[in-house]
Amino acid sequence: MSQPASGANTQPAHPAPSLPWAMAAFDQFYRAHAPAVYRFVYFRTGMDDGIASEMVAEVFLAMWAQPRPHDGEEVPLLYGVARRKIADHYRTRKRQLEMRFSELDKREREWIAGMLSDREDHAERPGALSPEARRLIGEVLSALEASAQELLIGKYIHGLSIRDLAEKAGKSDTAVNSALARARQALRQALEARMIHGI
Repeated sequence: MSQPASGANTQPAHPAPSLPWAMAAFDQFYRAHAPAVYRFVYFRTGMDDGIASEMVAEVFLAMWAQPRPHDGEEVPLLYGVARRKIADHYRTRKRQLEMRFSELDKREREWIAGMLSDREDHAERPGALSPEARRLIGEVLSALEASAQELLIGKYIHGLSIRDLAEKAGKSDTAVNSALARARQALRQALEARMIHGI
């Protein structure tokens, strides 16, 4: 068997450098993958059509701005870009929401923290809530089931006792107490889903 000539380069050839996207190729790539990327983003950003549509546009703009990947690398790179955009979205949203909470009155922050606690000696509602506090509470409560909303509003907005809530619902105190605990847990999860911490 013949041996390679002395000094011959036996290293594997490097792949050809990536070239810019051709418009027709990129259009085809977009049409083939945009619907799936939209679904991927939509279910990871609160199922908000506006946010998902805007993010899909950003993802494909980022793909267009870089050289076309080699065959077989396009889709993994596409979803890598989508994941980074989703992470950026939540980092930005977290900063915005933390800033909004930091601007609330101290008594309002303590009252909201009390809604998340299982303690009975939670802070009382600080009189009339500010418009910003009402907006924030409304945003989070809107993500909960109607029964959980009703319990939390009755307990923490209207100041009803467990007995009052039980009579209103036609249930035992124990059943209402358990339902209220579940509602508080749902509220905590809703806040965590919005990346809010330390309030």
